[in-house]
Amino acid sequence: TSERLLELEEDLVVLLEEFKPTVIAVEKPLFNSEYKSMEGVFEAMGVIHLVCYRETRKIPIHLYSGMWKSNLGDARAEIEEVRETIASLFDLTVSSRERLDAVGIAYAAFCGLCMDEG
Repeated sequence: TSERLLELEEDLVVLLEEFKPTVIAVEKPLFNSEYKSMEGVFEAMGVIHLVCYRETRKIPIHLYSGMWKSNLGDARAEIEEVRETIASLFDLTVSSRERLDAVGIAYAAFCGLCMDEG
């Protein structure tokens, strides 16, 4: 786990240096009662927060899937619907195997959708 978290940190530093984002958004995970190991997800989220703040002084915006999907028109949209909507919005040609969730999350953040961390 430590090696994977270090790799995450190093890769994220490279991405932040290369792209210099003005806003950072991540999907906030939802866990059901059957999910046994949340520890790894929390560790990764901690690394993401640490690196984003250390490198950019920005705190990531957290979006639940229903939040960013509602920005596309349907909070309960399936993978195919998300792909079609994003492809249409950005005039993209994509295969039926491609997932565009990250683009949807970024688009929602760009549109100003955010979640209070209270």
